[in-house]
Amino acid sequence: MSESLALLKEALGKGADPVALAKATFQQASSPTTGLTNYDLEAAAKNLYPVLTPLRNEIARVTDGTGTQANWRGVTAINPTWVNPGVGEGQRGGLGQVATQDFFAVYKTLGQDNSLTDEAVLAAAGFDDLMARVVKTLLQMVMISEEQVILGSNASYTLPTTPTPTLAASATGGTIGASAVVSVICVALTYDGVLNSPAPNTALTAGMGISQSVTRTNTDGTTFSYNAGSAAKSASASVTVSAGTTNSVLASVNPVQGAYGYAWYAGPAGSELFAGCTRISQFAITALPSGTQAASALTTGNFSNNQSVHDGLLGFAGNPSNNSYFYAAQPGVGLTADGDGGIVEFDNLLQYMWDKLRLSPDVMVVSSQEMVWIRKKILNGQNGSQSTRFMFDAKQGAIVGGGMPKGYLNPFSMSGGPSEIPIMLHPNMVPGTVMFLTKTLPYPMNNIDAVMRIKCRRDYYQVTWPKTSRTQFYGVYSDQVLQHYFTPSIGVITNLSPV
Repeated sequence: MSESLALLKEALGKGADPVALAKATFQQASSPTTGLTNYDLEAAAKNLYPVLTPLRNEIARVTDGTGTQANWRGVTAINPTWVNPGVGEGQRGGLGQVATQDFFAVYKTLGQDNSLTDEAVLAAAGFDDLMARVVKTLLQMVMISEEQVILGSNASYTLPTTPTPTLAASATGGTIGASAVVSVICVALTYDGVLNSPAPNTALTAGMGISQSVTRTNTDGTTFSYNAGSAAKSASASVTVSAGTTNSVLASVNPVQGAYGYAWYAGPAGSELFAGCTRISQFAITALPSGTQAASALTTGNFSNNQSVHDGLLGFAGNPSNNSYFYAAQPGVGLTADGDGGIVEFDNLLQYMWDKLRLSPDVMVVSSQEMVWIRKKILNGQNGSQSTRFMFDAKQGAIVGGGMPKGYLNPFSMSGGPSEIPIMLHPNMVPGTVMFLTKTLPYPMNNIDAVMRIKCRRDYYQVTWPKTSRTQFYGVYSDQVLQHYFTPSIGVITNLSPV
């Protein structure tokens, strides 16, 4: 001990070696995860994803469902043949008629599974409660998926075979080679088909195309198959381009009721390959695709009705038997300004709703594309500058520009004057489509509290599956159906080009 103290005194008396001191000094590590450095990590993990379910949030839910389907009977018309009310002296009136119809909607189970290992729970201790998080995120997954089903799914209606394309060749606008014979095949897609297909303008990769049916392997090892939302493919059509090397082909089909997208295949006859998808029934083919799905790989079957889920609102509107207002613009046509701050297609729908049904819709559901074009058509009509007024607040010399429509005035209303229809910007609405919904019927004594509701045999519930390994599986489910009492109250305008 005395020797150690002596050596320490000697070292202190001589002074510190600068080089040795630099090597011994503690310094801040260059990385936040190395060295003797505290890791400033906030607990718990932050949820940075949107859970946007506006339709699900607004539609009433009931839990008194039983059996395999919800059934109801409606009186659809009284005196439908208009029996003259005149009565002769001393006589009785004519016999009035009442029209009735039976309706039903089949219950479906919606749900998602997830898993959690023992090691994941131990690793997250003190930072996050993973058991609570896995169930919460599962519920949110189910709600987001349910919103898409409520908005658009088609379970009941089989789309007709896709019409044969009409082709127009151009010597400009593309890179198709000289005198090529271009053959085109089209496949109409339901809302489910749109969700299961590549988005428009997606760069093509090998094997890319659409799904006709999907077979999924479940968490328990079983398999589940369902239709992916594609109609039967069209017959092929061909056109010969010019002798130049900058050719293109504009392909179009007559819009299909119930379709909200289209897949296109192009190439030499018999060798057509997937060229892309659109949300309208028109496609500009600027180059011949290579290395993607072949149209010949598609079967001749029809896979447009997805019976693994219940019908949604766009599915209801697309089914002709539901008598909804369904207007599909001709290929290449968009919304039309009426020159007085209105939109022709909207006013046509609203007038039809009033003349035929005495209804005034409560909300418009649009995508961001249509939100932009509604604004442009209202402001840029022939007399738009005369029918639109802006109020500027120039406080402290500043002016704020811009603006978007929050509603549309319906000139056909029970109130006798224009009523504002709010516009709902929906995260899952298909571009090129606008939907009008009526949430309440203005008819007295109709025995309907709401036009539509979610009827459940069992609403959201959690299942903690028996643990057979050190991985715990969870599931969240809802057994339900979207019950719509009066589908003619839905109005859809679709196939709108952004022009």
